This record gives sequence, structure tokens and C-alpha cells, in this order.
Amino acid sequence: MIDFLIRVHNEAEWIPLILESILRQEGEQIGLILLLDNNSTDGCADVARYYPSAPIIYREYAKDYKPGEMLNRGIDYL
Repeated sequence: MIDFLIRVHNEAEWIPLILESILRQEGEQIGLILLLDNNSTDGCADVARYYPSAPIIYREYAKDYKPGEMLNRGIDYL
């Protein structure tokens, strides 16, 4: 089983591309898709809701954007 950790900050236009790519994978079972949003203002949460059957966990953090910190938070969650 494969889990995915995706951090985003105002990247709503790219979320469907990565989610579609993950969901098309064959040969491995998809575990969790943890989507960490760091104070986006472009509707990232709305995009994630378009995939109700996908195992997406959406978390939003309203802090200064620090990519490394976001990845550490995600790893702590998984």
C-alpha cells in the first residue's frame, strides 16, 4: 500500500493533475492521500472535494509557508 503526502500553497490548478495521476496507478493499492494546504487562497479545499471516493485527508494550516515544516507535519500525521 502506498500513501501520498502532497503539500500545496495556491496550487489549485495542479491538484487535479496529481490526483488523477495517483488514482490511475495500477499494481499498487492506494492508501491515504494527505493533502496539506498552507493558507491557500485559490480554492484548494474545493478542488479536493471533487474526489469524494478518493482516500483524501485534507488539512489546512494557517501559518507562514515553510515547505519543510509542512512535510514534517505530514509525516507526523501519517
